[in-house]
Amino acid sequence: MSTSVLVIIPAGSKATKGLPSGRASGRKKKKHCHKKGYHNWSLQKADLCSGMKAFKWCDYDDDEKTERPPTCLPDGPPVEAQCDLLVGCDGAFSSVRRQLMRYATMDFSQTFIKHNYIELNIPPTTSGEFAMEPNFLHIWPRNTFMMIALPNTDHSFTCTLFMPATEFEKITTDEQVLDFFQKFFPDSIPLIGIDALKKQFFLIPAQALMMIKCSQYHASETMVLMGDAAHAMVPFFGQGMNAGFEDCLVFDELMDRFHNNFARVLPEYSILRVPDGQVITDLAMYNYMEMRAHINSPWFHFRRFVDNTLHRIMPNTFIPLYTMHKPSLSIPQAHSSLSFYPTHL
Repeated sequence: MSTSVLVIIPAGSKATKGLPSGRASGRKKKKHCHKKGYHNWSLQKADLCSGMKAFKWCDYDDDEKTERPPTCLPDGPPVEAQCDLLVGCDGAFSSVRRQLMRYATMDFSQTFIKHNYIELNIPPTTSGEFAMEPNFLHIWPRNTFMMIALPNTDHSFTCTLFMPATEFEKITTDEQVLDFFQKFFPDSIPLIGIDALKKQFFLIPAQALMMIKCSQYHASETMVLMGDAAHAMVPFFGQGMNAGFEDCLVFDELMDRFHNNFARVLPEYSILRVPDGQVITDLAMYNYMEMRAHINSPWFHFRRFVDNTLHRIMPNTFIPLYTMHKPSLSIPQAHSSLSFYPTHL
């Protein structure tokens, strides 16, 4: 008998906060509804492969306690899908996770950090070249906040300013923007451009940063979470997408090991991935401290020197934290390496 899989993914620029559905009835049935008066949401179905369907929708506000009768979608009737496995890949505000928590005994935490961010752009030079060296991560560390710049394929740079929300709130005029950048990032002003800086700074409000942790990633043998739906993290370690890909890799290996038996695959998937997901989330937050503050310390540069020296002497025994980025490494090993520094160096 063929197996059907329903994959839920986010759509649009807004994170999904509420699953537009009635209560699940039975093992395979999920009913997706729309209620007039809420934000419009779109539902699009795509065939990924034999036996697999993908759905995506936009955000809308929802009162979880309100029972909603099935009504028509803006472009048609409600969509009812039957599946053997529901896969939640729908981001940090996962609707699938919220439904999963009704059926699984699991701990869940959602933590917003006190720092927000905005993005700015450094265009290419007049000759079309990069305005800075493209083969580096550019960091302006300022202890309690920082700005970074990463190259793009069109020879521009995306600059991201991470700063406490309270500091963003103090900057309300063009003059205050220029004063702030002249004080903390004067070399970036000619790269961005004065007019562009004033325009881009207020283009959209500073965005929030959050972390998600779950004590398990599955419910029974019918629902499973992957990616940010399971372990959203701040972006400072650059491993969020890799962690999601590793979810897929581990799940695929377990499907082979247990011959596609979801009753065995899903519990083992949680056992293997939950520790890794929680540790990489912690490492990402730690790295923000390192990037914005520790990098200014002579101790940091001494530690990096010791790291590289030990790695040259014992390449198979001592591996620097940033060299460990590969799916074959158990992330708790990286966490152990991080803990090694203050104790032994």
